[in-house]
Amino acid sequence: MQCATIVSYVNGDNALLKIFSKNKQASIDMINTMTMESFCRYIKKNIRQSKRIFI
Repeated sequence: MQCATIVSYVNGDNALLKIFSKNKQASIDMINTMTMESFCRYIKKNIRQSKRIFI
């Protein structure tokens, strides 16, 4: 997914995956089932406000 690649490039892949789950494989599986719209919506909703993560 292009959007996931961009977010992980800017913020680091671990930061992206931790938004979804502490388990790396669970995060990957979850991301792979999402549409682009649901992925972006999930990140915007669940992002920590204290961290500077760029979308």
